[in-house]
Amino acid sequence: MSTKISNPHDSFVRELLSANENASNFLQNNLPETVSKFLDLSTLTICKDTFISQELKESRSDLLFNLKTKAGGDVSVYILFEHKSSVEKFIGQDILRYMDRIWAHWRQQKENEKATSLPPIIPLVLYHGAQKWSVAHEFSGIIAEYEKFKDYIPNFKYTLCDLSKYSDEEIKGSVFIQSALLALKYIFSDKLLDKLPDILRLLRDIIETESGLKALQLLFNYLAHGTERITRKDFENALKVALEDKGGNLMPTLAEQIIQEEKPIWIQKGIEQGMQQGIIQDAQEGIIDIIEARFDRVPSTLVKKINSITEIDLLKHLRRVAATVSSISEF
Repeated sequence: MSTKISNPHDSFVRELLSANENASNFLQNNLPETVSKFLDLSTLTICKDTFISQELKESRSDLLFNLKTKAGGDVSVYILFEHKSSVEKFIGQDILRYMDRIWAHWRQQKENEKATSLPPIIPLVLYHGAQKWSVAHEFSGIIAEYEKFKDYIPNFKYTLCDLSKYSDEEIKGSVFIQSALLALKYIFSDKLLDKLPDILRLLRDIIETESGLKALQLLFNYLAHGTERITRKDFENALKVALEDKGGNLMPTLAEQIIQEEKPIWIQKGIEQGMQQGIIQDAQEGIIDIIEARFDRVPSTLVKKINSITEIDLLKHLRRVAATVSSISEF
């Protein structure tokens, strides 16, 4: 199981959907019916690194699936899956770039064949961030004066699966997929601790199987890396509640197998969180120092605002801005 924690949300989703059975189940329940009715999900394959060009890998699209249509024949369809835990205003541009690179790589593979058309690509975005998704689902939504110049500008629509828009009952799929999507839905919420027993209870009927154990390990690893809202003890208690009617010996056995194997995660997490906090604090102080050096003072309200920001990429950006703006008000 992956132990990368640089982006636990991406790692969790990639590991979850890298299994054909899980990917097929997720797509069956989240692709629009207008599209899914043409697709043969039994032919679904995940495009591995051997297929995807180095250029495409570096573009960091999440997952690329390939499958046939129900009509059969040589037509392939690609599903470009993107996972987001924060709102990205220009995601349409990113998707367009990924699509172009997929087609370019496809043409390179088919250069000795008499192909006369490109394969369809269906973009699908899974979102579970704390903020409301406020970005248009059409590429045209980020183009100024699109209606005036639409004859010269490409347009497409991506399907958005925004977990915050679904009630828990509306989240469909296998119990493995349901538990994973609910964990994603509540990972940034104060309701996570209360919801955890219900999330784990979904796995109760498969908990003693290999797939059930894998699901539990994956969830445990994600919760350990992806949130500060629960502790290892919280997980143990939630598991006890979820399995309270499964027999007295099962819970201690599972706890020992899962929790003891992964015990170092919370310890390592604490160390890395401390390191991360130090990086954030240095970045905040660096911005304040630059502003003070350039303009002699930093308003207390601005100091408070800077110190409330914890996103490293945003702090790096603000450091560059601080060095180039002509006034504090412009900053």
